[in-house]
Amino acid sequence: MSTIVNWRQLLFVFVVAVISVGLDYTVLDRIHTMDAALQQLAMLTFGLYIAFTLVNTVWSVFAGYQES
Repeated sequence: MSTIVNWRQLLFVFVVAVISVGLDYTVLDRIHTMDAALQQLAMLTFGLYIAFTLVNTVWSVFAGYQES
């Protein structure tokens, strides 16, 4: 089990998380300027995107620890 690989994985996850949060705030700003029906659809899509991203990130980290 090499600690260097684990630190790289954690650093990569952290960088991806920071970029995702930055994109999320930009998307939320755009959503607030829409009308109500589009706003609900956008929030639903956005929520699914966040859920998928979180599950994918956790699964990737878990799979990485399983390999080492």
